[in-house]
Parts: sequence; C-alpha cells; structure tokens
Amino acid sequence: MVLSVFAMSAAFAGGAAAAGDQSKVNDGEQVINDDGRIFQGQTGVIDNTSTGATVDVSGDIVELEDEDGNWLRDLDVKEYDNGDQYIAIDTSELETGTYNVTEVADSGKFTFDVRTHGVEADFADETVNNIVGTDSSVTSFDISSERSGIHTNVSADGLDADDLMKIFADGNTTDDGLSAAELQDDHSILFVDEDNDEIVLEGRQSFEANFSTIEAGTYNFTASVSDTTAEDTAEIEVIDDEITAQFAESTFVEQRSNIAEVTVELDNTDKAYVQIGDEVEANYEINLSVTDVDEDGEVTLYVDTTNVHKLASGDTSINNEEVTAAGDDTVSLQSVTTGDLNNPLAAGDYELSIALDAQFNDERDTAYLTLNPREALAEDAVATHTAPDSVSDLEDFEDTTVTETDQIANDDELLVTVDTESLHAYFDGETDLDSLEDVYLEIEEQDSSLNADPLVWTTNSTDVGATADEDIGAHVSIVDANQSEGQVILKVDYDSFGDSLEEGQSYDVRFNVDATNDFATDDEEGETATTAFDLEKPYVEWDDSAAEAPATAESELTGETNIAPGSEIDTRARSTGNFVMPATVEVDGDRHFAAQFDFSEYSAGTEFELSATGPHGTSDSVDSVLVEGEPSDDGGVSVSADAPSSVKVDADASLDVTVTNDGDEEATTNFTVEINGEEVDSDELTLAAGDSVDKSYDFDTSEAGDISWSVSTDDDDASGTLTVEEEGENGDEKNGDENGDEKNGDENGDENGDEEKNGDENGDENGDESDDTPGFGAAVAAVALLAAAMLALRRQN
Repeated sequence: MVLSVFAMSAAFAGGAAAAGDQSKVNDGEQVINDDGRIFQGQTGVIDNTSTGATVDVSGDIVELEDEDGNWLRDLDVKEYDNGDQYIAIDTSELETGTYNVTEVADSGKFTFDVRTHGVEADFADETVNNIVGTDSSVTSFDISSERSGIHTNVSADGLDADDLMKIFADGNTTDDGLSAAELQDDHSILFVDEDNDEIVLEGRQSFEANFSTIEAGTYNFTASVSDTTAEDTAEIEVIDDEITAQFAESTFVEQRSNIAEVTVELDNTDKAYVQIGDEVEANYEINLSVTDVDEDGEVTLYVDTTNVHKLASGDTSINNEEVTAAGDDTVSLQSVTTGDLNNPLAAGDYELSIALDAQFNDERDTAYLTLNPREALAEDAVATHTAPDSVSDLEDFEDTTVTETDQIANDDELLVTVDTESLHAYFDGETDLDSLEDVYLEIEEQDSSLNADPLVWTTNSTDVGATADEDIGAHVSIVDANQSEGQVILKVDYDSFGDSLEEGQSYDVRFNVDATNDFATDDEEGETATTAFDLEKPYVEWDDSAAEAPATAESELTGETNIAPGSEIDTRARSTGNFVMPATVEVDGDRHFAAQFDFSEYSAGTEFELSATGPHGTSDSVDSVLVEGEPSDDGGVSVSADAPSSVKVDADASLDVTVTNDGDEEATTNFTVEINGEEVDSDELTLAAGDSVDKSYDFDTSEAGDISWSVSTDDDDASGTLTVEEEGENGDEKNGDENGDEKNGDENGDENGDEEKNGDENGDENGDESDDTPGFGAAVAAVALLAAAMLALRRQN
C-alpha cells in the first residue's frame, strides 16, 4: 500500500501541490463484523457499529489470537470524540487466515478473516514512440483484479507527478487547473500527489496512456492498490525513432472481379490510415484504419472489387468483407467520402495514400491501385477429374490422387476445375455455388430419350423451369479458389441430384459467365467454357495372362479397371490345402493394377483361385495355375579389376577397379579391396540400375617380390598377383635388343645363328642338359632353346 489517509494528510500538511479529491481515495480503514473479512493491508475497525460486537472495555486487556486461540498481541482500545470506544487492527503484518478478538464479542469470541487479492498491470504495447500527434505514441495501461472498486496508486522511476499527468490526462499537468470532477470523469484520475510523484487511478479498467511528451527510455511502472498490499509492475520502452509508413509497391495491379492485395509497411508504429481513391479524380474515396496486430511490420489489405463500391457515406463499419486484413491484423472503416456506386469500380488507376493521422495531415506515402479489365474465359478452361477419396477441401485435394480424365466410374469423385485469372472474388468466402447466379455451372446429357429434351442440371436457380430442369447449386461445393494459381476447383456431388446421372451416358459440362454479369466481356451472349465426360459402370478385371502364374518368388499378375487411379484393390491367391496369399494394390495412372505373390515354394501344376475386390462393389475372380518360371536373374553387383602381372622396382603400377550394378533395380553392396593382406578400402556402395563406379589404387613397388591383391562385392570378386622384379632380372646388357646386346644380332642374337660354335640352327646349346653352358642354368638354357626354335621357324617362312 503506497498511500493511506494518514500518509496523505501528512503530505498535505507540508503544503505540497496536488490535484483531485483526496477524500475519494480508499483510506484503508474497514469496519469489520463478527465472522467478517478484511484484506491484508487494511486497518480493521471494531466498534459498536460492528455486528456481533460491543466495545465497552474497562480495565480488561483486549487480545488478538490466531484461530487456535494462541495469543498474538494486545490491542489498544481507543475513543472517538463522542466517547465511544473502538479498536483498530493493523493487518499489514498478518498472514491470511482466521483471527479472534477477546472481550468484545456479544457471545463467545469475535472472529474475522484476513484475505489477500491480486492486481495485474500491463501495457498493451512493449514499445511506444514519443512523436507528438501520432497514434504510435498512444497505448493502454490495463489494470485488472479479482476485487472490485479498487483504487490504484501509480508511479514510475524517472517520472514525476507532472509526467504522469501528461501520460494519463492527455498532456495536462497540475498547473492546468483541471477540476477534480474533470480529472475523474475524463481521465479516471482521483488524486495527484506531487510530493510522492504518483497518481491514483479509479477502478479496474484500461487507461489511455500518451507518451508523446516523455523522453526516450525504459520506464518501470508500479501499480499498488491504495488500501491493501496488492502490487504489480509493468515496463514500457519509449523510443524517438522515425516512424515509417509506406506502401510495399508503387503500383498494385489486379483484374476486376478479383481480390486486390494492397500491402503497407510500418516501422516504429503499429497503426496507420489508408485512403483508397480520390473524390475528385475517381468519384470514389474511402478512408480506412489499419493495425499491425501481429507486429510483423506490415498489413496486407484484401480489397473485394465486386463489393467495395457498395460502401456508402454514413457507413461506420465494414459489414460484408468489402475490405479485410490478412492474418490477425485488423482494418476498420473511418469514413466514406464518395461511395455507394451502382456498379463495381471501373477499370483504371485509383490513388492510394497512407498517413499517421485520420485527417491525413501527416501523409507519408502514395501509390496506385490499378484495376485492369477482366480477361474472358477460354473455351477449354474447364476440365473434369476423378479421385479415389472424398474431397471436401484443399487439404483433401492435395492429399489424394487426382487424375484429369473424361471417364468417371460411377461413385468415384467428380471434380471440375476452371482455369481462370479472374472471377475469384465471387468464390471468396463461399462454400458452394448456391448463392451465385450469373456465374454458374451446367451439366447436360448428350443423348436424351425419344421425344424428350436433354436433362440439364444447373447451379443458377433462375434458369430452372426455363432452360434447366434442376437446381444443383447446393451440391456443387467450392474446394478451393486459388487466385494466385488461377484455378477454381469444384466438387460435384452427383449422387445427391434429384434426377440421377446414368451409367453409360455422356454429359457436357459448361461453366458460364452470364451476359448480365457486371464483369462479362460479352454483354450479349456471355462466356462459356465446355468439356465432357462419360459416366461408366465401375469394374475390375484380371488380364488373360493371369490364367497362368510362374512359380517364382516375385510372380506378378496384372489386371485393369476404370475406377480412379490411387484406389486400392484387395487381391488374393488361394489354393486349398496349399496357400492363401492376400495383397492390397493400388490402381496406377493408366488404370492398371499389379499384384505380386511368392510362389517359389510351390510346384508347377498347382491350381489356385485369383480374386480382386475393389471399391463400389467391383470384383473379379479367375482360375489360375502355376507353371515353370525362369530362374530369377537380378544381375547382382559385379566387379572387374585390371593390374599388371609384373613390373620393375620403383615402376608405376596401379589396380584399376570397376563396380557395376547389372540388375534392373537400385542395389546396395559391401565393397572391399585388399593388397598384400591389408584392407585398403571398405565401403557400402549404392548404385542405380546399370550404373557403375571406377576406383584406382597404387601399388608400392619399392622392393622386389610378389604383391597379392583381391577385390570383392556381395555378388562377385576378383584377385591376382603383381611381381616386382629387380632391374636386369630377364637379361643383362649382353643380350642386346630385347634379350641381348649387339653381339646377339636380331631378336635372339648370333648364339642361334650360323657361327661355328653354335653348330646347326639349334646349336650345341640345345644338347644335353649339363653344366657345359657357361653362365646359364637349366631354365635359361630352355629359354634360349625356345628362342632358337622360333627364329628357325621364321626363317623357314
């Protein structure tokens, strides 16, 4: 409790300036009755007016006890000026609970309860500006409590009483001489205490707070209930940044009959005023107030070009969504200078203006809203679609399989799309076509019975009895009207028609813009887009190939249907005493279905029944038999490797590997490479069908010897050995070209030639195996013999 009667009396005794009526502030004193209540912080008074009490104490000590009778303290007995006695109990230090007072009860003990209550103080905005004359400097200070009739003392660090007056009394100060009545009636201010720099606000409500004269900074406000201990704080930041209010574009362009979007950008303010049109230039002008509730710095206005012309002078609110705001943001009508037109806004440029005040004295930006003439419907703008699931909204439409087609199986969904860049304002907020008359859908049978006109169903109720037979407006719902995508999606609930569509019949579908429509491009004949569809009896049917099934692990059996792609069909292969195999499959885009069964454990010649059950009561069954199937060859993942068989020491040598997926589907395999028993690569490879990957690994040829290598996948492997040889291991310089030096002559030298010591063509070196061949072992001699034989053969040729 910040103020009390006693504290205020003491303050005024010093002559401090004040405003308002101090006597109206709750003084904190409360007469309590037996079994009554008092709030913590108040001063409880027990006197002869208290119900259940008689205060006539002479010599006895009056005690305050807790609920259990334990003594807490003695109470003083005082006298009024008339001599009557009273007892005052300060409750600020008492906890909540029940208390007893002795010596005063008419019977038993005098009992009362101490309670607490809360108070909450909040500013509607975290930040305000201090620019004079703008709404961005104004917010609300909200005080709430479960207790009624409260008075709240408000103070703030860094602000004096005059500052608080300016904030809560619309710029006035104590020097302005406002009467107590004016303060209370106009601003709900009961009292202003300049000595303690606080004001007292009346009631639990929202108080307007204007910070246009307050210096920038962060201020912590304290709100204390004047007669109890309830207290709360609230913080607000005052900034002096420049306010920006502007249009996101210099020109906003839209077709007539659509919803035009106008976006304004706000910085350091959440409120602005927008004017559309100009009384002089366009004979049309409305003023709007926009609020950026979600505080994202922008407000997007949706202007319905089919309705906004209907706003009339004197209108104080937007009743028919002529203008709306996106998301949580709001727009309200300020005034209509010129409106109430007979026709929708004409094509042309409409000036836009944005300001920070309703009088547009503080104008910040201008732009244009350009309304272009509406484009006519294309003759092929309409198409029919089907779907397996019920479609009632855009989410359903996007979640299911939608197929454009002119063949509709009876009981499947019938959807109609209209590709149009205009007319979207007509569908905004509507759930079906029932309320639309000059924009409508028609369905007409192509063939009628003898001596009868074709039946016509229409969503235009005014045509029924004239050019149409039945109004179906309530049965053609709007799934979505997406202006940005240029498409309207309609669902036709043909099962609900009074005169049902018939299986085996063909129907024309027409989407019309009547010549009487305000936006019709042809005011004599109107516009029509047309398509057609056949309503067929639904069926599912196995192909002839299903009469035999290969006895393999992936035996696939196929069929066809006319029900919507995406529909599920339950199939089953059943052989008495052998197997029952169910499989649920989905109809593909070509309206075929394929079921796969594992017959690998059963012998050729096994007979079974093959059945299929689809939606709408469709079914088919055939007798089939297992036949020998070709073994499955999925190709696997193969590996090929290339490496030299021998190299010299320090020569370059590498192992080149290619891994290939030879199958028809993506495959994953483990891949390992080892060189000389050491794993140099280990990986898991995933390859698309037919794809391959190349890898290369260098050998260490720094020392002579054999180097073994191996490469493997899950399906294949390769291995080999590389021999690293010392230099000259296959012949030294004496062997001349290739195997010898110049002394050996061509190829194998003169050792195999005509010299006498070589004897005949094969020479004595090819004689008995002995040590008679100096410098040669048996293996080298064999090589020489082979070389001689090859030379002799060449000479013969």
